[in-house]
Amino acid sequence: ASESLIVPAEQPQHVLIRSLFETVDEFEDATFYDVSTWTMPPAFGLDVAALAGREFRDNLLGPRMQAGPIAVDEPEESKYGYVFEWRPYFAPRALHRVLEAGLLARVATKPYTATTSRGVVEFARGSILVPLDRQEADPGEIYDLMRTLASEDGVTVHALTSGRSATGTRGIDAGGASFRALDRASVLLVTGDDIDLYDAGEIWHLLDHRMHMPVTLRRRDKLADIDWDRYTHIVFPSGTYDDYEPEYLDRLRLWIAEGGTAVGLRDAAPWLRAQTLDWVDPLSEEGLPDEILPDGVDAESAEDVAEEEPERTAYGDKEKTEAVEIIGGAIFSADLDITHPLGFGYAGRDIALHKNVEQPMSATANPYAIVAAYAEDPVLSGYVSADNRDALGGTPALIAERSDKGSVILFADNPNFRGYWYGTNKLFLNAVFFSRVFDAPLEE
Repeated sequence: ASESLIVPAEQPQHVLIRSLFETVDEFEDATFYDVSTWTMPPAFGLDVAALAGREFRDNLLGPRMQAGPIAVDEPEESKYGYVFEWRPYFAPRALHRVLEAGLLARVATKPYTATTSRGVVEFARGSILVPLDRQEADPGEIYDLMRTLASEDGVTVHALTSGRSATGTRGIDAGGASFRALDRASVLLVTGDDIDLYDAGEIWHLLDHRMHMPVTLRRRDKLADIDWDRYTHIVFPSGTYDDYEPEYLDRLRLWIAEGGTAVGLRDAAPWLRAQTLDWVDPLSEEGLPDEILPDGVDAESAEDVAEEEPERTAYGDKEKTEAVEIIGGAIFSADLDITHPLGFGYAGRDIALHKNVEQPMSATANPYAIVAAYAEDPVLSGYVSADNRDALGGTPALIAERSDKGSVILFADNPNFRGYWYGTNKLFLNAVFFSRVFDAPLEE
């Protein structure tokens, strides 16, 4: 009850309230400008239940809610270190402040029970530890920063009184092997004429405006001469990637092998995968052809794939016919692996994703790589054809792979859609902060 709000429908704006909360799955016409549903709670990652009848008036309604900033208690000073949860929306901004200040920070990869000045507290995976040990800053400076995190970022900072687990040997100790060290991220965002500027702008706004993280914008045709060692992450937003084979691809693959993280979203995801995870050196033994084709016969014609001739259709029906197979914008349900570092900060496995790409993303050979997968019957709200429902159900929505010392992260859609899809912003931010926290599977 202390974390719940009630929105009565019996008020002048009842039509708007219904449009914000109700899901839709029946449509008279399949032609849309783009988005076919505006159900808002999934966009913010909110759990919602409809109240039937009027019984809530007498026994559920509390005082009227007033808008305002979320207030958290100021932390007490510690002689050991501080911990804050990853679930609050601005926890990534708080972590960036810590790393920007040159402080050492670690992330818990397992649940952690600690003894704090407020008593015993259970922390989820993704909680951030800022120890006092081995820091160049003095304890007073660190404490002042922790107070800033609480007052400006709305995260509750806990002061540790011990590094030992409160559950003894059954738990993990602060700073042990289950806490992974974190580095400050330096992000390059790819832009240019062939990049979807809406997608790029949404990423820039999230990092620069909301999270106060500096981000470098660079045109796609100017990537060959960048200082690769300067960046930890390169983000490829959606755009036109057909037949795109720039001269810097070898350098990109080397940069990833040396520890860089490449992130591809929507149309960029299959291109990035083909150029990195699935790429085979043509001069290697693996890249040599199994057989030599006769002169004048190329590989495509050798496959002799029979294509069905399209059925003749009146041009006047073109718009209506093509609209049926387009996903202009729908809400899909997905299962999120909250034990994976890219799933940190989420309390439950059910997550709602904005979907506007028809092409399914196929799984990789790594059984641990699918961080999120669409449900078998995935549509929560919005128009999606039966064929697309069947094709997309159960397919990966987010794939995370290690590649040598670096990582390649693929989003089937845009987790920052239109700047209002707050519920999946953290998936993208996890790809920035935790891209090297997970490990590749052991080779057999």
